Amino acid sequence: MALALALALALALALALALALALALALALALALALARGSASILGYRDFCGTNRK
Repeated sequence: MALALALALALALALALALALALALALALALALALARGSASILGYRDFCGTNRK
C-alpha cells in the first residue's frame, strides 16, 4: 500500500514537473519569436529603445 502511494506521488510529481517544463519552454519560444519578429508584444513596445511606441 505504501509502495503504491509512493509510486503515485512520484508519478504526479513527474507529471507536474513535465508540465512546468513544457510551459516554460512554450513561454521562452513565444518570447524568442516575438523578439525575432522585432516586436515584443508582451511589453507593448516595438523595440527596446522606446522610439516606436504603439
